[in-house]
Amino acid sequence: MNLFIFKKVQLTNFNEFVQFWSEQYSYVHEAKYTNNIDRKKHSEITLEQIFEWKNGMILSKPKKESFNNKILPNIDFINKWKASNDFDLAEFDKVFKNVSAVWKILLLHIIKPNEYPVYDQNVHRAYNYLHNKEYENVNFVTMSKREKEEFYFETYVKFIHTNKGEMTLKKVDEALFSFGKFLKNRLKITLNNN
Repeated sequence: MNLFIFKKVQLTNFNEFVQFWSEQYSYVHEAKYTNNIDRKKHSEITLEQIFEWKNGMILSKPKKESFNNKILPNIDFINKWKASNDFDLAEFDKVFKNVSAVWKILLLHIIKPNEYPVYDQNVHRAYNYLHNKEYENVNFVTMSKREKEEFYFETYVKFIHTNKGEMTLKKVDEALFSFGKFLKNRLKITLNNN
């Protein structure tokens, strides 16, 4: 048997936190990300695989239609920005104004994976817990696109770049995703009962 328990320990810095929680990361479709994120030029297939990775499964019919209508027509922009050191965020916002916040942020990560971290409700939940904010009821359904984007650009990106040190954004994302999922699954009881 492969048995283990979590024990509350006092980590002294963000690096230790990331090291521990990134080791808990496991994602079924991880190869769809790792095989495609560092490509110099994306195709329909490589982009769709990264979106499937983020989605956790193949895209549903409505999501696939959204991908086909809002992302693929702009693949030339994605590849142009990926290849360029001069990335214009205002132009990006204009091109992808009708894309959901999480998908827009994923596109930023695809274009500049070392500058823009991935973001979702698990990451938001973990961030809130680390900052003694409400984390139990993080619900992306009730947050507006504007709220998500404001949090991401004005708070989250700055936090990550201030604290990540030499760690990759991917490793930090894995840690925050794992910890946020841990909190969501109500295992937080073990953290609060000690």
